[in-house]
Amino acid sequence: SCKLLGAAPIPKKIDHIYAGSPQEHENDCVVYGKVQLLGNDMGGQVPSDHYGLLANLEIKMTNKIKHQQKLLENAFSSTALPSPDTLLALTIHSPCMERLKEQFDSASSYRLPHLTLLHGFIDVSTNTDNLTSAAVEGAVKELFELLPTEGLLRIKFNTDSLQVFEHQSSASVVAVPQDEHDGLSILHTLYDALRTKFKLCDEQETRSTYGWRPHVNLGKFGSTTMARSTMVQWAENGLWEDQEVVVRSIDMLRRGHDGNFRFVASTPLGRSFNPSSSINGALKDAGASFSANMDMFAQLIFSHLSRMCKFLTKANDQIETSFHLVGSTQLNVALPSISDVDGVVVLRCIDQRASIKTMAEFQNQFEQLISEYYPKARMRTRVARNIKIWTVKLFPKFPPVDIMCSICNHEGTPIDSVSKEVYSAIDDAKYIMNYIESSLTGLFGGDENDNDLLNAFKGGLRIVKLWALHRGIYGAPMGYLGGGGWAILMARTLHSFDHKRMDCFVHEISSCTSTRDRSLVLVRHFFDQAAQWPWPSPVALGEVPDHLHEQARIGQKMIVLAPCSNGDLGRNSTRSTTLATAEELRIMGDQMRSQMPDEVLEQQLQFSSLSTFISMFPMIASVSFHLCEEERVQRETSSDSLLDIYLQAPCHTRSPRLVELKGWASNRVLGLVISLERGGGGGGG
Repeated sequence: SCKLLGAAPIPKKIDHIYAGSPQEHENDCVVYGKVQLLGNDMGGQVPSDHYGLLANLEIKMTNKIKHQQKLLENAFSSTALPSPDTLLALTIHSPCMERLKEQFDSASSYRLPHLTLLHGFIDVSTNTDNLTSAAVEGAVKELFELLPTEGLLRIKFNTDSLQVFEHQSSASVVAVPQDEHDGLSILHTLYDALRTKFKLCDEQETRSTYGWRPHVNLGKFGSTTMARSTMVQWAENGLWEDQEVVVRSIDMLRRGHDGNFRFVASTPLGRSFNPSSSINGALKDAGASFSANMDMFAQLIFSHLSRMCKFLTKANDQIETSFHLVGSTQLNVALPSISDVDGVVVLRCIDQRASIKTMAEFQNQFEQLISEYYPKARMRTRVARNIKIWTVKLFPKFPPVDIMCSICNHEGTPIDSVSKEVYSAIDDAKYIMNYIESSLTGLFGGDENDNDLLNAFKGGLRIVKLWALHRGIYGAPMGYLGGGGWAILMARTLHSFDHKRMDCFVHEISSCTSTRDRSLVLVRHFFDQAAQWPWPSPVALGEVPDHLHEQARIGQKMIVLAPCSNGDLGRNSTRSTTLATAEELRIMGDQMRSQMPDEVLEQQLQFSSLSTFISMFPMIASVSFHLCEEERVQRETSSDSLLDIYLQAPCHTRSPRLVELKGWASNRVLGLVISLERGGGGGGG
């Protein structure tokens, strides 16, 4: 939608709006839809001196509009004026450089070690941020077409990297990267690609007779002699060390009112990946490319939040703060649009008596730091099971991260049950992987490579999670198991083999030559074993307390225990969702035994978009959904459902988004049904 205003002296008066004729522009991108007349009385405001028209237009991405979008980007890059208050840079994560810069360049307007790409850069405003981000992403894509398949930017620094840059009345000690890869200057290639996108941002190359020279400022001094003397001392005293730095993003920063730069956007340095367009390729690499995409963002989030924790530690000498990734990202099985990024902040209090006060201060300081350094970040808090959770979205295109906090005493021991449960989440993923490694090593007697077996389990778990999502039985909010629950269930089934099945499993794995094939073997045996699980018996990787067996028998719902935190990952399940999960596992087990696993999984995962597979809810409270495109809804008398939901489209209209409406409505109604069932005792607790 757009807001049209006329010129002064009548700014609310809309006069002439022109549109091309569809007959003259039949290949254009605008499809003319339903048009209706508006009355001339708009609440006392006259939109024009003639009757207005309200036109519904549908926009299609044709080749012509893509070409026009490219022209728009080119016009933007040629006319957008640079601003000294905006910076495009590579932030360098190096403890060595951070220490030196903090001591010898503390007056810098950007306190972190960084390699400036464009300054001044385009003023990233509300009207230009999308075009700016698209242009930077285009430059990154051009760069990675020339780089190895790894998709990471590695920059090396050695003793020869330290140099002195002379200025009119001062001098700087800088670190110049070793910028060669198979004869290619990587940083100059990136810079040239960016300069093509931002033609007027030439300040960095015009300020020196040598053009743009990539470097990291580490210290500023009053004279060249002092700079050279300090540089020699760094080398002699071991303050400088050779290193290889992995750079994960191009950061856009804007100067604040205090003169210091803040993050406003971040573009990952990695190969672009669109999960919705690649959903059918999940079996090609056992979902590894899916997880690599999530891991790219998770590592960026880890870098940013770890830095905030360091700032908090420096600001308060009573605590030590650290940030840890947990859950699916820690297991390397996170999937776009399915998994969350989860993290734990550990506060080690030097003075235990001040722990409660320190925690309250930390919460305020943490929120203030996020707001200060990330002005575009969004943050909200909620409480679940007495645990306070921050949900933080640092940048618009980043996935949100859920952050929990654990307070520990000076020995590193959690001070209460809540902190203990949160802290144990760090160890859950490690325990699961150790459990898998010991189980598989026990089966194979050390004949197989441990990494190959672990990667096969990760690939199998990704496939099982995608299958569960496609079958509509994934996600704790909907009463099903989330990623952690499926991981524990899959790990537990490795201890369920009888001797005959175990021999067959070992033989099949040993004959595989790729991670993908091993993953498919694991998936087939998982469904074979999980189909026979005696629900609602609890699932755990250790001993199950007797009272949980009784609780499961009475409640008739899933109980899946986390190995270290002992949290119940099936706590949101109900009797209906437990039955639905068991039935889907039984059906899949039968299909796997009668057909080739590749064929079965390809059928299950053969969907072009997420909206097309939210149509299979076989067991939940016997709810049926019907799409109707008639003016009168005809009830299906043959329906045996307990609850029938009818979705009626507008008369004489076939909406292409009707299936998406069904998926949306299904989720909302099923959520209501599950809440009612849980409230009525069907949740077993």
